[in-house]
Amino acid sequence: MVHDLSLPLECIVPVCLAADKPAYNIEDGLMPLIHEHLNAAQRVRYLRCLRQQQAESYWRQWRKQALHAGQIVFNIGRGKS
Repeated sequence: MVHDLSLPLECIVPVCLAADKPAYNIEDGLMPLIHEHLNAAQRVRYLRCLRQQQAESYWRQWRKQALHAGQIVFNIGRGKS
């Protein structure tokens, strides 16, 4: 397979992004490899985009948890658990 892609072995990182499984080796493997292959200007832009994505992901997760907590409180108030 490596031969088919014409990529050197050091440019291949195993990752998992399956919806039903936890993400694997994205922050520790893939992101550093991408960063390593960019020029200085691209690195700055890449890091800026990563920070933006992490901030959006943080707030998305926070909203999801807040809605879930509100639903629990609502259900307790109605006598459900």
